[in-house]
Amino acid sequence: MGEALYPYPAILGAMAAFALAGAFIIVLAARLKRYLRDRSQARAIEMLLDGRDRQAVLDEAPYDFGHWQGENGYRVYTKHDDPDQTGGEFVKMVSSPRDAEDWILQRHLSPED
Repeated sequence: MGEALYPYPAILGAMAAFALAGAFIIVLAARLKRYLRDRSQARAIEMLLDGRDRQAVLDEAPYDFGHWQGENGYRVYTKHDDPDQTGGEFVKMVSSPRDAEDWILQRHLSPED
């Protein structure tokens, strides 16, 4: 009567530990990849800025960004000639204000192909 339902409970524990270790490694690799990509992008933007003020360059760029109510993210759009108007032509959707600024800086400062 005291028999276990599965004759090898230690094997189940080892399999569970192996699965958790695999999941941990996958998550860690994804975070490391994202960190390295973000660091590389930040260095590229710093090189493009070449000592100029980030906010001054953003102010002169032909793009702006904003958060619209009900949306998960930020819209990047073209600026109007009239400063009283907002929300020009939609260009791109990004997930954070920092991503929007980085995208605008890369497009504004990158040499034309």
